Amino acid sequence: MAKPIHGLLDSLIEQFASAIAARAEQMLSRSGALRLAARGGAGVRMCPFPGCKNAGAGPRNRWFCREHSRSVPVREQKRILVERAKENATAARLARAASGTGRHLDMRCRVDGCKNVSRGPRFGYICDEHRKELSVKEQREAREKWNASHPKKAA
Repeated sequence: MAKPIHGLLDSLIEQFASAIAARAEQMLSRSGALRLAARGGAGVRMCPFPGCKNAGAGPRNRWFCREHSRSVPVREQKRILVERAKENATAARLARAASGTGRHLDMRCRVDGCKNVSRGPRFGYICDEHRKELSVKEQREAREKWNASHPKKAA
């Protein structure tokens, strides 16, 4: 006997939903999101107590887990947080210094013999005094002369 149309649609929808669920689980396991969630990661703030693997109990408890928020005195909790902040600040400062991002521009005026500081690339590296005194053509010549006498460093 033939199944009614509703039965066929229901079975088709169930098969489709299970196929989508299996594919989504496969993609998540490949990306590592499930592993992170299983370890308590994925947006969960961990207890700052050294060696503790528990999730933090919220900002009211200064992100210490329930056990450490009760057992560790508040003064000690604050000391641990300050110590941790210092370590993180030092590590961040070292990371910024090591990354070498950003250019350190030579801001000296490009006119020969001038010791003034220019206003940078927007003003052609010419100081205010020489921008007033020199014509645009003379400024361009001064820049070209400076560029010729200062070869670019290899990046």
